Amino acid sequence: DEPTGNLDSRSGREVLALLAEASRTRGQSIAMVTHDPVAASHADRV
Repeated sequence: DEPTGNLDSRSGREVLALLAEASRTRGQSIAMVTHDPVAASHADRV
């Protein structure tokens, strides 16, 4: 739930990049809850 909610913008981007890399390289699915449209824009599906 809100994995980037309490982070500064740089750290938030790093977390989103880490999640995206895990999804791509390890074939993992990521379920994320957020109210942040920027974070949501990184999703393949909403």
